[in-house]
Amino acid sequence: MNHRKTRSRRASAALISPLLLLLSACGNGGDDTTAAAGPAMTPAQACSALQGRAVDRAAIGLATTGAVVTGAALVPAAAPLGEYCKVSGEIRPVDGRAQSIGFSIAMPSEWNGKAVHFGGGGLNGVVPDTTSAFVDSAPPLGRGYAVFASDSGHQMAGGDPFDAQFTLNDEMLRNYGGDAVKKTRDVAVQLLRARYGSAPARTYFIGGSKGGHEGMTAMQKWPEDYDGMVTLFPAYSVVPTLLSWQLLNRGLHLGGGAGFLAPAKLQTLQQAELAACDALDGVADGIVGHTAACQFVPSSLRCAGGADLGDACLSDAQVATAQMLRSRARYPYALKNGMTSQAGFDVSTAYLSTGGFGRLPGISSPPAGASLGSLSGFADALVRHLILRDPRASSLAFDPLDPGPYAARVQEMSSLLDATSTDIQPFMKKARWILVHGQSDSMIPLGGSVDYYQALVARFGQAQVDGFMRFYTIPGYGHAAGPFNAMGMTTLDALDRWAESGTPPGPQTVADANPPGRTRPLCLFPTWPKYRGTGDVHAAASFDCAAQGRD
Repeated sequence: MNHRKTRSRRASAALISPLLLLLSACGNGGDDTTAAAGPAMTPAQACSALQGRAVDRAAIGLATTGAVVTGAALVPAAAPLGEYCKVSGEIRPVDGRAQSIGFSIAMPSEWNGKAVHFGGGGLNGVVPDTTSAFVDSAPPLGRGYAVFASDSGHQMAGGDPFDAQFTLNDEMLRNYGGDAVKKTRDVAVQLLRARYGSAPARTYFIGGSKGGHEGMTAMQKWPEDYDGMVTLFPAYSVVPTLLSWQLLNRGLHLGGGAGFLAPAKLQTLQQAELAACDALDGVADGIVGHTAACQFVPSSLRCAGGADLGDACLSDAQVATAQMLRSRARYPYALKNGMTSQAGFDVSTAYLSTGGFGRLPGISSPPAGASLGSLSGFADALVRHLILRDPRASSLAFDPLDPGPYAARVQEMSSLLDATSTDIQPFMKKARWILVHGQSDSMIPLGGSVDYYQALVARFGQAQVDGFMRFYTIPGYGHAAGPFNAMGMTTLDALDRWAESGTPPGPQTVADANPPGRTRPLCLFPTWPKYRGTGDVHAAASFDCAAQGRD
């Protein structure tokens, strides 16, 4: 890439960009962050000049006590990355009992004039790696983008991914719910001004799972901040999803664990689904590509008499759990934006790829989240801290279908955390969105993304939705893993072309990081990859994106 020519073109565009002028007007917070590094400065000098740099709270769109750079060091070029300045810092809270938001910015010496904001994951608590490719074909940093991210406002205790203590502090909870996204973006723009002399001409957001929730929150609350987004398996309906996890948590562990699905039982379930439905897409390749045509039902695995007779079948209680997995959870009360249900998991879900549901049918006291598997582990931690507000309580005592005195708390948390609004007209008018979700996701069901997409189509019509959005589904792809581990996508390139030139994404392919390194077409919902009947079964060229109803 000719970075000098690219920078020149971006600089010319920035002179007339209304968005850039708006950001410039909002950026004068009295801390001189708009002062550019002098032209005589070397990259090393410009990087060092950021050490100790402060961002005044007036330059940040939500309440803080300001931000400060705590580290700035030039990192030499090493393929696939060029030379860049690694900046770290903290955004300080209003509540003296809350933790700061930790952030990081990677500023390339050869800047293309644009920025990428990476979202987090899980309960956050760590700053994402700004040098990574995420799931794209190459790191944005290596292509000249400045990249920034944050820990969402708390630091993970002892490396425990199920640490939910932070939710007991209101400011830290609001940061996790989305406020940290706005604060991080505003601070990053000010520091990029300080380094380069101008704000980014375009800023994109890329995130998966919780990061997808963060992107959709920004889309709904601060649409002017981004020119486009890539969200993967977004956990946008936080509370409806949590309640569905809790229903399953109870199904697995109540009654002495009679309904518990151990790893061997899950393996039996997945093998039976493959045997029944793998070939429906035209080839038996370990992936159920045409899930809509799959008629498999868990009751076909019922043990004789309904008793637990070993790993090759399911007892009546285990059949009930398996059916719960596939069923939509329905709540007898309304959550934010009128939501009353949460989609179940799709057939061929890769439950084992995220630790399944643990190996033991009981929950220890105190609970050990890692022993429960990801889904039950998050359900247990969030119910105790977020809903019951008692870390020592038993999560199993909370029934989402009969919340009793906790109903108001559930609805309050839904109002605070859920990004379920379809009031996104400002974003639709100025930005572009690529949504990707795997059909084998065992944490965030594909059906949730389908629900939101169909709500947009119902409200705005297919033509308007197609004007700003593309929704892709990937058979076999789980929660960043699965029998088809999708990597090497070109989503950022496609998004950037769409935002810059108005050219929507054309045909896309996606690669499997698992052996033997196969590829598949990236199909728009509701189409699916159908084998043509001839050609290499590992090559995308041997598949067409077929209409949902075709056999």
